[in-house]
Amino acid sequence: MNKGKIAKALANAVVSYSKKIGDSEVLETVGGLIEKAGKINEASVIVPKKLDKTEKVKTMKLISRLTGEKVRGVNFYEDKSLLDGMRIFYKDKLWDFSLQTQIDSLISP
Repeated sequence: MNKGKIAKALANAVVSYSKKIGDSEVLETVGGLIEKAGKINEASVIVPKKLDKTEKVKTMKLISRLTGEKVRGVNFYEDKSLLDGMRIFYKDKLWDFSLQTQIDSLISP
């Protein structure tokens, strides 16, 4: 299912729900939450092991350079299946600096 179909299905579900309960304010509430989510200025970083303070600071600087914005917060998550490197998620973007992706790019033409 593509993003457009998913968005349409979610919108239809919200409209149907608001009609069912007879409360049009549900639409305003959902709209406000969507708007707020679009303004969230946090990044998520997936790494293979826990980073020390210096590594976290360097990663936050990298994120600022990549996004061109001052990122308010960074959430770090460990994924032991990641060989090395990191994956950075910010808003609707992904930067994949993982070793596995680099290996895959060498193998696949």
